[in-house]
Amino acid sequence: MIGAREPLDPEIVAALRRAGEQLGNQELLAQLAGLFTDNAPLRLEEIRGAIARRDAPRAERAAHTLRTNCAVLGASELAACCGRLEEAAACADFDAASARLAEAEDRLPDVLAAVTALAAEKSD
Repeated sequence: MIGAREPLDPEIVAALRRAGEQLGNQELLAQLAGLFTDNAPLRLEEIRGAIARRDAPRAERAAHTLRTNCAVLGASELAACCGRLEEAAACADFDAASARLAEAEDRLPDVLAAVTALAAEKSD
């Protein structure tokens, strides 16, 4: 993608590191990253199933949850994509929701790789 940014916003990642230090939890970022890598694929699967069943409320909720989780870790572009998915689901526009789901699935591997790298970091 032309003009694509990093999968994670470095300012948000730095803010999470500072928050962990201030809270005395040097593993906060790694913990959040681990939760994300465990749950993001499950949310996409939940959305895929909800779209297949034409269950707009469930697809909307799962997209909202994933959008929020992405935003917390600074996966801003994926969060925006999930926001569009959430909007499509809220309107029960399953064709648009399917297209937005495909976009999210395309973006997720880069985000997961970046988040996995964060989870593997050890504080000094």
